[in-house]
Amino acid sequence: MLLIDSGQIKIATRGSTGREVLLAIRGPGEIVGEIAALDGNEHSATVTAMGEVRAYALTPAEFLDFLHRHPRLSVGLLLLMIRRLREADRQRLEYGVLPVTGRIASRLLHLAERYGEPAADGGVRIALRLTRAELADSVPASPKAVALGLRELYAASVLDSDARHHFVIRDLDALRALASGVTRLT
Repeated sequence: MLLIDSGQIKIATRGSTGREVLLAIRGPGEIVGEIAALDGNEHSATVTAMGEVRAYALTPAEFLDFLHRHPRLSVGLLLLMIRRLREADRQRLEYGVLPVTGRIASRLLHLAERYGEPAADGGVRIALRLTRAELADSVPASPKAVALGLRELYAASVLDSDARHHFVIRDLDALRALASGVTRLT
């Protein structure tokens, strides 16, 4: 089990076709590997640093001992796991009903909530290096479909990028409408 002190990590697994599927991105103050530490089974995904990361590792025994010594944190862990389960359910629903552009919009909104900061010239800058391939792995869609979806968002002035290749959301309302399935770009 890891407690992330600084930096970001991506959590990914391989789909049935062998293609990587990006499950989540975690950052400072978050934990990963808690399920395997609790149930004793193998890890269900691979963790990869997205740049420089500092984290603290606990063995399953150390983690369980810590929870026994701090029972109030067990409730916090339970709430965290419930939140992550709800997020996974929401993502599965999106994959089934939203077109690629809507899934991209939803993912970008989620990332903006966690990593967003005011952009120098307006909008919300996602302060996270995320490649187009990683975005494709997270929605999930082919890189070509994601490139087309991003092109639509750029052309509609909903999305932009800065000099450091970070995504910048220019129109949050339009992005929210796309993510909710209320509207589509034409």
